[in-house]
Amino acid sequence: MKYLYILLSFSLINLTISSQNNLELLGVLDLDVPTGGSTGKAIHVRVNQNISDLSIYGIGIANNGGGTDGQEYTFPSISLNTGEEVIVCRDTAAINSYFVGCTPFNLVILDNQAVITQNGDDAIELFENGVVIETFGDINVDGTGEPWEYKDSWAYKDTSGSVTFNGINWTMGGVDCTDGSTTSISSNCPYPICLTQTGNVSDVTFKVDMSQVMDPFNLPELNATFNNWCGNCNTLTDVDGDEIWELTVSLNIGDTVEYKFSADNWAFQETLDPNESCTNGLSNFTNRFLIVPSNNTVLDDVCWGSCSPCATDLETINSYHVNIYPNPSSDKLFISSNSEINYIEIYNSLGQKVFERLLMSSQVNLDISIFSNDFYIAKVVFEDNVSIVNFIKY
Repeated sequence: MKYLYILLSFSLINLTISSQNNLELLGVLDLDVPTGGSTGKAIHVRVNQNISDLSIYGIGIANNGGGTDGQEYTFPSISLNTGEEVIVCRDTAAINSYFVGCTPFNLVILDNQAVITQNGDDAIELFENGVVIETFGDINVDGTGEPWEYKDSWAYKDTSGSVTFNGINWTMGGVDCTDGSTTSISSNCPYPICLTQTGNVSDVTFKVDMSQVMDPFNLPELNATFNNWCGNCNTLTDVDGDEIWELTVSLNIGDTVEYKFSADNWAFQETLDPNESCTNGLSNFTNRFLIVPSNNTVLDDVCWGSCSPCATDLETINSYHVNIYPNPSSDKLFISSNSEINYIEIYNSLGQKVFERLLMSSQVNLDISIFSNDFYIAKVVFEDNVSIVNFIKY
């Protein structure tokens, strides 16, 4: 009987160790992302068996070693399939932006309960039907200085990890390892699930010339399919003050991305001509597009709302000489050329055509007093050529 008891005990122990919860913790994140605050805090979980109702699961944050606070966050009532990975976070735009070039999550869930507030010294509890089924860290210990501290960093479940809880190994990113980073891949400690993808990404630098934007603005931004058109989560910088703003992001090689420039969290945005070569060609929702190259690439700077560089005053894109004066002007505008002009079209800074005239002359005197104060582009069309000049109405 004693031998049988030992066998049964051994079998039960094996069963406990080999059994796997339908949902498990996979990562705990306290990232230092550009948007700051709590926007880089998240919990990463994995589905091991189909779940018909995720809301039977929840999370608790054990702050500063003060013991359990019970279940504080409840997952939404949705179904998930085996193998899917989910991250619940305080700011979906910040997380999507930080993981640009690395797509490890099947679903990104917004914590609208304001619970995911862990600092790098807090333990995490995973609940099923109100019962704790897994714990990261020690709920009765402040993690500061402990091997499992993840301040401005992350912890990731990995069999090769050096930190162990209940027989499960975790890899630690290293305290403060994400400080000053803009993406996981570019940080000093890429999130482990992204490491297998780093050979499949390249850094792309986007540049826009804001010198001819008349609207006041603080920060231009890049909005795109790869950051879910997030507003101001990918702002550009102009370090040398030349009015050409830029941003470098890591993107998956071969992906086709759509993007456009805007400013101050969509306060205003550029309007593009769908007939231009850098756009997707759609009359509605006209965006720029790019197939991500295999090598790190710095794109040419483009003028706001254009696929071309900005033209300076009296500069023409083509060989026909065009004069435009006075510039700026409040009422009268004279346009002349050394060749006969067939017709003229004028566009405002939003790319909208506001004027056109058939001319068949080498000069024209225009009354622009009714124009709004703005930056304008004049398209001067000759028999076999086109010149572009710009002017300002004040």
